[in-house]
Amino acid sequence: MNESSITRHQLNGLQALLRHGSFGAASEAMLISQPALSMQIQKLETQCGFPLVDRGAKPLALTPMGESFMAQAKLVLQAFHDLDDTLMDLQSRMEGELRLGVIPTIAPYYIPKVVGPFLQAYPNVQLQVRELTTERILAALRAGDIDLGVLAIPMAQDYQAFEVQELFQEPLWIYHQGEQALESMPYVGLAELENYNAFLLNEGHCLRDHVLMICGPRSLNQRKGLQYQSGSLEALINLVDRYGGLTVIPEMVRQGLTPDQQGRTLPFGQDQAHRSIAIIHNKSGYKRRLVSAFYRICSLENQELEKK
Repeated sequence: MNESSITRHQLNGLQALLRHGSFGAASEAMLISQPALSMQIQKLETQCGFPLVDRGAKPLALTPMGESFMAQAKLVLQAFHDLDDTLMDLQSRMEGELRLGVIPTIAPYYIPKVVGPFLQAYPNVQLQVRELTTERILAALRAGDIDLGVLAIPMAQDYQAFEVQELFQEPLWIYHQGEQALESMPYVGLAELENYNAFLLNEGHCLRDHVLMICGPRSLNQRKGLQYQSGSLEALINLVDRYGGLTVIPEMVRQGLTPDQQGRTLPFGQDQAHRSIAIIHNKSGYKRRLVSAFYRICSLENQELEKK
């Protein structure tokens, strides 16, 4: 095998094929045609002298020899990534692609406030934003499909393998229809929650996990009448407005409510329960300049918000 003939582009193609499980999905992610990707992999296999991909598997998988090859190829690709970062540092450049995963209870409320300042400060960076659940953000970081996540901690999943940088703490609020018994209270304690029907986000959303960690699974129940779980906080607010009961919303959602709706929110617990908003990324140095730049813009934006 002529080792010098193996290219970075071929290795990226093989890695994309494994991530997405099919030539069609991988070629779409790489923005190339499916025949072009297939030709790359065939040429790579010819250079290696053995098949790398088991095309009969669904989804596609590596052959045993392909597994051994890919273990080394990942190290080579990581070295290329580190080299890119080093060159960017030496040349004081800020360009390239930053792929961002954001949980749905943050993305529509916070991200629009920071993408503008980020792109204005770094016009040569292409910022890609995807709404993903916490679990999918962690999986995408492990697979290399995204470079950075914005989510809330603590989380139910294990995230010890990643570097986490807290941005700010955000209060959680109880939102209700206008319950007279609640309106006279300075805050809603756990004992009161058992008296009301609660609408929650679907499983997989970290805000649901935070609420259940604070309350316990028995405190917030849907014991009678309408039972409804949603991936949208707006849907839960509309349900409370129409059918009563309550839900839990973060501060950034509360800020977008009408004055009447804000009047129907109460602190969650005597000490105002909260969640911490943070960025999370791999501990390797890959794209560290871009990650640091995004964190810096977020920190500056948070300072501006605190002044208001």
